[in-house]
Amino acid sequence: MSIPAVYFRLSLLLLLLLQLLSGCVTAPLNSEGATTNLSPGEVLDDPSAASGTVIWGGVIVSSKNLENRTQIEVLAYPLDNFQRPRTEKPSTGRFLLQSPDYFETTDYAAGRKLTVLGSLQGVTAGEIDNAQYEFPTVTLNDVHLWKTDEFHEKPRFIFGIGINIGN
Repeated sequence: MSIPAVYFRLSLLLLLLLQLLSGCVTAPLNSEGATTNLSPGEVLDDPSAASGTVIWGGVIVSSKNLENRTQIEVLAYPLDNFQRPRTEKPSTGRFLLQSPDYFETTDYAAGRKLTVLGSLQGVTAGEIDNAQYEFPTVTLNDVHLWKTDEFHEKPRFIFGIGINIGN
């Protein structure tokens, strides 16, 4: 076998290995349940379209436990391929997340990132500071609260030869 044929086969094997490894990285929520690609801003433009299941994410603005539910206000951002909110992109609006379950509001504190799968329930009148605002409202089906240490949430691939000593 010639040297170029060996390199060709080795390259083919490495590409196959990379393809297999990339298939192991998955998003935290099953997005097959999402039935609409509407953003919160698009729901505000046409509130009659506020139906179906969405997968949205963003940064928590506030969270509070009410008498029979937890309500979380979220500043929405587009999601990347791993469903992480892309906060470097422009916001797509705000939305309210409603859950009949009790959430520990210190865990769901302002500034934390989350991704949710839920059912659109129309819009809810509210306020941002002293301004009136209509919030697209989502009833929670599933949620992923992102860790504050983003380094551990991003997929990592390390290839090398040597010894790794550490924790």
